[in-house]
Amino acid sequence: MTTRTKHWTDEDLLARLYGADPAPQVDLSHFDDCPDCAARWTRLAGARGAVLAAASAAPCRDETLRAQRLAVWERIERPAHTRLLRAAPAAATCLVLLLAVALNHPTPQPVPTQIATAVSDDQLFTDIASVVNADSPRAVEPLRGLFPESSHTEMQ
Repeated sequence: MTTRTKHWTDEDLLARLYGADPAPQVDLSHFDDCPDCAARWTRLAGARGAVLAAASAAPCRDETLRAQRLAVWERIERPAHTRLLRAAPAAATCLVLLLAVALNHPTPQPVPTQIATAVSDDQLFTDIASVVNADSPRAVEPLRGLFPESSHTEMQ
């Protein structure tokens, strides 16, 4: 029993009924004061008595024992492939997790952009004038390095 003032739990009653009570010195005087616990105790004790009476009234026959023994041996000697079938869901889950980890590609982090610093008006006008006065776009400059200077002058 958990405490003397509270009701007995089902575990306490069953432990007392089957002799597994950790505190056998606890008396049953609580049942005199508590009709609820007394009714539960009487019901459990009656049910146990009925089961014991039915078990002692019908002796086991040899055929019943032989059938039980055969059923136990059949279960023991069953092929091991049933164990594999029981492990199939766990194996499938592991496979899915491994595939998820293997195929997981983290998303690339965005490249931080640099914010242009404030440019003076003179610098801005100078940059615009150099683009306007250029005879070819800046993207062509690397390609000009591939050809000799003589061919460059012929094209103009």
